[in-house]
Amino acid sequence: MNPPGLSFLAGGGEVGALMRSADWGATPLGPAAAWPAALRTVVGLMLASNQPMYIAWGPQRSFLYNDHYAPFLGDKHPAALGRDLLSEVWPEIRGQLEPLVEATRIGEPVQVPRMELALNRHGRLEETHFSFFFAIQQVVVVLHAYEAGPTAPLRQGKALCEFPGGHRTGCLHTSGAA
Repeated sequence: MNPPGLSFLAGGGEVGALMRSADWGATPLGPAAAWPAALRTVVGLMLASNQPMYIAWGPQRSFLYNDHYAPFLGDKHPAALGRDLLSEVWPEIRGQLEPLVEATRIGEPVQVPRMELALNRHGRLEETHFSFFFAIQQVVVVLHAYEAGPTAPLRQGKALCEFPGGHRTGCLHTSGAA
């Protein structure tokens, strides 16, 4: 059962439970009961979605995500919850994402049909290919993010990884052991 005013955090599986138990007052977002209506609405939609989604809210780009996005974080989950998207969660791709995030903050929706990103999510850099859409002025809401599926061209030597929910990706370990 959710405390009064926190019904938007209902459900959401493991990440929803983490969000309900978090001390949001110790973060730039402040107590969940005091979150703006817009944030409460998009968080409720994100938690209910069966698609990988995340939100970067406010000037601190506080990072919120759902169960379907958590596998993309690798060993950064669950520590990534509530952290700054660019400086704490994905510093290795800040240079690629920052212009997109900033464009969205000034009111330009951004759609990227395919972007190669080298993510450090299992203690080593991994080549990944994402498609995503950033929307909403003054906040960044990724309405849908997914890694290239099995029909995308895979380079020789690339393993096919499968995440919960049937989300698939081509993974290439570019450093460290496989």
